[in-house]
Amino acid sequence: MASRLPLAAAFLMAASPADAQTPEKGLEKPLAALLSGDAFERERAQVEILRFGQGALGGLVKALESPDRLFRFRAERLFTEALDGLLAEVDSERQTLVLDQNEIAGFAAREQAAAARKELNARIEAARKENPAIRAKLDEALELERLEVRERRAAAGKGPALEGAARQELERLRRAREDTAKASPSFEELRRSLLRVVALEGAATGGGELKELEVLRRKELEGRIADRLPKVEALERRVEEVGLPALNGVLARSLGARDRARSHQAALVSRLLEKLRSKLVPPEGSFEGLRYTRGLLWVWEVERRGPLAEKAREALERHLARVLEDLQDLQPIVRERAADELYLLGRRGLEALERAGPAADPFLGGLLRWRIRPRTYSRVGEDFSGYGKLSFQEKRRRIFAFARAAQEDAIPTLRAIVEDDGLEPSFFVKLAAAKALAGLRDMTGYQRLVATHPEMTLKKPEVSREILIIQSYEHIRDKEYQKAVEELQQILDQHPFDFSANYHIAFAYLLLKSYAKSVHHFEIARRINPQDQLTLYNLACAYALSGGKSEEALEALEASVKAGFDDHEHIEKDPDLESLREHPRYQRLLEEMKGGAAR
Repeated sequence: MASRLPLAAAFLMAASPADAQTPEKGLEKPLAALLSGDAFERERAQVEILRFGQGALGGLVKALESPDRLFRFRAERLFTEALDGLLAEVDSERQTLVLDQNEIAGFAAREQAAAARKELNARIEAARKENPAIRAKLDEALELERLEVRERRAAAGKGPALEGAARQELERLRRAREDTAKASPSFEELRRSLLRVVALEGAATGGGELKELEVLRRKELEGRIADRLPKVEALERRVEEVGLPALNGVLARSLGARDRARSHQAALVSRLLEKLRSKLVPPEGSFEGLRYTRGLLWVWEVERRGPLAEKAREALERHLARVLEDLQDLQPIVRERAADELYLLGRRGLEALERAGPAADPFLGGLLRWRIRPRTYSRVGEDFSGYGKLSFQEKRRRIFAFARAAQEDAIPTLRAIVEDDGLEPSFFVKLAAAKALAGLRDMTGYQRLVATHPEMTLKKPEVSREILIIQSYEHIRDKEYQKAVEELQQILDQHPFDFSANYHIAFAYLLLKSYAKSVHHFEIARRINPQDQLTLYNLACAYALSGGKSEEALEALEASVKAGFDDHEHIEKDPDLESLREHPRYQRLLEEMKGGAAR
């Protein structure tokens, strides 16, 4: 093996000193050592390369084009890890930027709503002064709107039907509205203005003019955006400098990511692919060295029917044939890389494996069918073999257990359960998968069920309750805590002792700093499920923040630890518990937790 080292070194040094991808000083030797026949030497070289972090990308991207397959695949592992660091930073900075921009937009909407409300109120008051009789008619218009909202909610399965006196009153007010509109055509415009005022006052943007602290917050956000925008643009330029392998990595990363992350990733791919399109399909002589860094981009080009779609399709088919050959390779690293590539290529990878016939690996086929990445299976040891024979309850348990074990890596599998009737025909099992997705901050399952099964999601009370809880997750994630409260209150109006609704409305109130309401609902959730450690822990936080409730907070915190909450580092860092730090009971509890962890 030692005789092959100069090949790698010579290849790496072939780049011009002016080339943007020239490996950093000190990287050539450990890169060359990746071809050592000594496993210890290779491991040490990998550690040295990883110390470069994102700084190793320039040298590694050149290594991906090496004619030596083993060297290429070993370098690719390191490249992926370094690239993930860069892409994670892009994601984090971009999403923070978007959140700040959305908050600024919210302030602007608030100001516009306040100005519009002020103008509309002035118009209505002028009309009332000119014609005092109009006041009663406007009051009737408001009552009619209230009853029509109740009627719409009942039709959507979100509330009881109007009956008796309420139904009669609704019909009377409708007739009165028609009579008034005929007698006074200008009244209709006034009525719409009144309803617009009510809507503005009830909307999240209708909180009135900005207060002093909010004005300061807006200035802070404007400064943060001005600072962060150039940083985001610089990071995305670094991705562009890495080239097409980086874009291939963006697509691989987005497979299991949240939709919000995927939207800007897709924009990044589209924008940079236009600049790098000439390199999309490599020439025949370099095809073998580049194909693993192009596969997902070829799929992207084919699916979006880009100008090179036909060439990309041909390259993809050749690549798939070679990947199937790699599955039979004697080297484990080659087989592992081929299996992962089939997973990344989605249905095309599964179809290619199935076309292989008897030579196909049935276990790998099962993982691909259930959208389980081979390396995820290696990490968590969970697969869905035998799933079809499980009972309803067992399927639900399997889904939530997999979500807990695999975390975000479970997202593609959970989406497949929701979307593919061939994998799972039961709506209620799909609902469980959608709920597990929402727990991972992915709302695609919920959106899919609402779109494809409106008769179930809107008209069945027990299902609409689940859907409202799932929807509240999204509002909390987006910091729309008041909207979450409104969604969850609809459930509690009908089911005051629903555990999930009480827990999540308490959590939303905690984030709104409405501590008394938070304590109230956490206490209800505690009575329903006395041993839920997160309910007890968050109850402790709510009490600690309430002021003068340290004994209650400590009692809840101790109960949480007794129920299984064992993260003493989180407790020490949690600012919500700051008021308890000097209390002897808190210090004693922390010491006991640390002692237990040490044992």
